[in-house]
Amino acid sequence: MTSTENRSKIKNQFIKKHVNCDFSLEILPNDASFRVYERIITPEKTFMLMDSSLDGESIQPFIKVGSFLLEHDYSAPKIIAYDQQNGLVLLEDLGKDTYTNRLRNNSDFATEYEMYKNAVDVLINLHQLDNDVDLKVFNNEILLDEALLLVDYYLKILHGHALSQTLRNEYIEAWNKVLNCISYRDSCVVLRDYHVDNLIWMEDRVGMKRVGLLDFQDAVIGSYAYDIVSLLEDARRDVPEDVVSKINSYYLNNMPDIDNKKFLSDYVIFGVQRSCKIIGIFARKVLRDNDSRYLQHLPRTWSYVKKHINNPLLEPLKQWFSKIDIPIMRDDANL
Repeated sequence: MTSTENRSKIKNQFIKKHVNCDFSLEILPNDASFRVYERIITPEKTFMLMDSSLDGESIQPFIKVGSFLLEHDYSAPKIIAYDQQNGLVLLEDLGKDTYTNRLRNNSDFATEYEMYKNAVDVLINLHQLDNDVDLKVFNNEILLDEALLLVDYYLKILHGHALSQTLRNEYIEAWNKVLNCISYRDSCVVLRDYHVDNLIWMEDRVGMKRVGLLDFQDAVIGSYAYDIVSLLEDARRDVPEDVVSKINSYYLNNMPDIDNKKFLSDYVIFGVQRSCKIIGIFARKVLRDNDSRYLQHLPRTWSYVKKHINNPLLEPLKQWFSKIDIPIMRDDANL
């Protein structure tokens, strides 16, 4: 029996044990992750199967964060069963009406604003909770490791060779100066991949429960600004500027204890840090997996860097970019 056949047998046995009826499987797109999601279709209802065996990560973070979200009345998928050893989790199916699909079919201002407002209502509520879940802090070391993906993968493709150690060290030094300017470091739970591909519109629910939450296993304790940036500076779709402006104002108006200036400073820093990470991830998909699907999103992602790079907080990084051949200030920001 091949490893693929053996894996299929393990999954089928797990499903049969907990579903206990005839079923079929529908494999879902896996985005830029090694985790595989499959919809389990039975005569009466559907479930979701998360298979994390290929990414080599424990399912425990997903279970811990998912349980935390459910305990606080968010619309995370209910965990029906799991197999820690084989990396399998049987979940409630929150449906097919993702934010991405809904916005693709109806993207007028009123609809976009309502949907983003509901998504931010989740964050407003989440950001006012006590941090009573054991998560690692989103510290400079983690943020720097993510930002380094740009120089280690994107620039390697762009220039055809690895960056010199001197320039890499200067990049690290620039980022250390920028990251030291973060105001809110351990203020709230950060879901970390909070964007429209990971949100489900649940028409039959109300309030913040209308927003179904997916892909939260990498949650950390960090800044108020991070998930807002993740939502509004989306690598895969353009969010209209009037929506961005109104949503930021709505968030700040409902978080009166936050210093607006400090929040917006964090927003700028995380906007660029996250974009550098994503550019690097997309380039890594090319080098490691021979997958060029995500290169179409590079111009948009670079546009967020361009949008913020002239902020005085980012001066060390702007100076570093000026030293190397990188299309940050041009319109051909692609591979």
